Amino acid sequence: GPAGVGVRFAYAATYDDTGALVDISNNILEAFDPAPFAVGQAETSAGVPIAPGAAVPASAVFVFTIDVNDDDIQCYLKSALRDGFASFTVTSLHPTSMPPVGPTAVGSVDYPQWRTKEDLDVVFGLASATSLQITVDVVPTESFEPADVNRLNGVNIDDILAVINAFGATCNCCREDANDSGQVNIDDLLLVINGF
Repeated sequence: GPAGVGVRFAYAATYDDTGALVDISNNILEAFDPAPFAVGQAETSAGVPIAPGAAVPASAVFVFTIDVNDDDIQCYLKSALRDGFASFTVTSLHPTSMPPVGPTAVGSVDYPQWRTKEDLDVVFGLASATSLQITVDVVPTESFEPADVNRLNGVNIDDILAVINAFGATCNCCREDANDSGQVNIDDLLLVINGF
């Protein structure tokens, strides 16, 4: 579990301006614009979109189209596919309240519930567990040599300056890390100079 107050190991996250993952939940006073990986669209089991604001049936399917054009998201997915492990968090933004509690409580829950494989309805075959199905479309894109860090179809002084500007940075998938070592260092600078 958490090692202290405000310390969590599982949370909804986004990338900040430096490319670091930051916790976007439980931040009431800090204003910022999160960049979601995807926004889900609820559909009926027959694939018909459910209108925003309409009641969502228990058999609904949620479809998320991930923004793979975002460099940070692309980096995360590349790393996750390379490592064989990807974590996703599904969050919801809507008004809700705690359900009634106690032996005489009457009322219902008004927040989303996801059935896991341990849910009794699933165990007894009355419902299906929540599952994840990923469809990947591999689309050929322009190919750039690693030394072309600014992706302008050629290695020039701007590429060298970009590496010098980021020199010493620890990063995961940043373009200036031309050799994908996780750090922008002399090896990256030499690789770019060699490609000049």
